[in-house]
Amino acid sequence: MSPGSQKDFLEQFSDLFGAVDIQGMKLDSKEDKAWYKAFRAVHQDFYEFIKSQYPKVLKWAGAEKDSVGYYKKALGGEIKVAEPVAAPVPVAKPAAGGSAAKKAPAVKKDPVKVLKLKTWECSYFVGETITFEESEVDPNMTFNFFNCEKCTIVIKGKFKGSMFMRCKKIDLKLDECISVLEVIRCEDMKIRPEQKVPQINVEHTQAC
Repeated sequence: MSPGSQKDFLEQFSDLFGAVDIQGMKLDSKEDKAWYKAFRAVHQDFYEFIKSQYPKVLKWAGAEKDSVGYYKKALGGEIKVAEPVAAPVPVAKPAAGGSAAKKAPAVKKDPVKVLKLKTWECSYFVGETITFEESEVDPNMTFNFFNCEKCTIVIKGKFKGSMFMRCKKIDLKLDECISVLEVIRCEDMKIRPEQKVPQINVEHTQAC
């Protein structure tokens, strides 16, 4: 795995982890807030573990064929499980003459448009028009956009919700969103509903 792709994963993983709080902050009662605080504490442990063990944590690498049995033995103390150790952060060495080395040029990412169950995910589109026809849209569907720039996005029909993260100069034209539209760490966003959007959450965004 290249250092660039690993960095992209960790940045997106961090953003998604933080985005959970957008919904958690809506809780009102003392009991709900206490439950949510405990819930997020568990999340934090998983979050730190995945970060420190990525990418090997995404694959079962044990010698045991019975992963469930292995897990139960570990819970019972029969197997000692090593604590996760964070990978060392590389430090850039100064170039000859005492000046810092120049950064490598950014690698252009190929655009991706994929349907995962009831979620469309689009990333790294630049200067394009992305259209979702009514046949691709239904009230249970969500649309997520990551790192898109200078794009016109058209969503025809009624859909559940949408999230934009690290996007720039987006012109969104939609018919109807029945839940929440979220804009996180974006710049210069235009949102133009034909019918309605009941709620829009905007976080760490310039010009929306």
